[in-house]
Amino acid sequence: MNSVLGYITMFALAAALPGTPSFVMPAFSATPSRPATANTPLSQPQYTELRDLVLEIFKQYPPSEYHYVGLGRSPTGIISMIQQLDPAAASNLPFSFKGFKYISPDDPLLHEHFKRFLPSASKLGTKKILVIDYVYRGNNLTVAWETLRGYFRKTGRAADGVSVLGLYDDTLNMRASPESPISILIRNGKAGVHIAPLEAKYPEVRKLLQYSHFDDFAQYDSFILDIMASQTNSLNSHELQPRPEYNRLGDFLRKKLRNDKTARAVLKTLFPDTKFYNKQCNEHVAEILVKP
Repeated sequence: MNSVLGYITMFALAAALPGTPSFVMPAFSATPSRPATANTPLSQPQYTELRDLVLEIFKQYPPSEYHYVGLGRSPTGIISMIQQLDPAAASNLPFSFKGFKYISPDDPLLHEHFKRFLPSASKLGTKKILVIDYVYRGNNLTVAWETLRGYFRKTGRAADGVSVLGLYDDTLNMRASPESPISILIRNGKAGVHIAPLEAKYPEVRKLLQYSHFDDFAQYDSFILDIMASQTNSLNSHELQPRPEYNRLGDFLRKKLRNDKTARAVLKTLFPDTKFYNKQCNEHVAEILVKP
């Protein structure tokens, strides 16, 4: 693979295969890297790494081909930053698949939940969905991938329209297990499953995700499927309402991006045919999607 993410994916998988020497991973700090004040969602180093990760995602998974979906609260910062560039380019899916090995895509209440939080087929057009989550073994993300593929099939869409990107915490010892769900899927040649180890290039982002920093700014509260509630037709996703903390994070990121010459330079390189915002514009930093 020529891409950076492709290369690091193969490196991580090689480390997970039997017979491969184990690596001594650096111990992480006992305390998370926190912003200086309560009114600053991210410190400058944290913001810089988050920006670089988003730009890397754009390079490998172009917004002209993908709609980005944050699974649960962990990817909140990534999805919010993308939305500051184009509100229609990304969305949050409040859902935790933790503890499940399989969820039937036939449940009508599950369909209602996905219908509310995922873009419709008409809005997606020819784009795929890229589901993003923080992982260290990948159970949650792989169940989500299989469930969403089933949902796509049930609603008349192509199952290969769902891809997943696991932001991989490669400092944890479980990394070496060849039986982790994502390792098995990629080793078996499952298309649409990607992992990106964080520590080498994005250690600050890794710590933010490890310590659940973005949970405080998530657009929605945590949502865990209650099978009993589903069976009694009382799945309460309609009760999930946007939280004001998410707007505060968005305001912070928008102000940072407006003054970020590095971000503008990279975006101009990635999307040379798009028109960038006038400095007097108060709406969005840039239109990153090439409109048809």
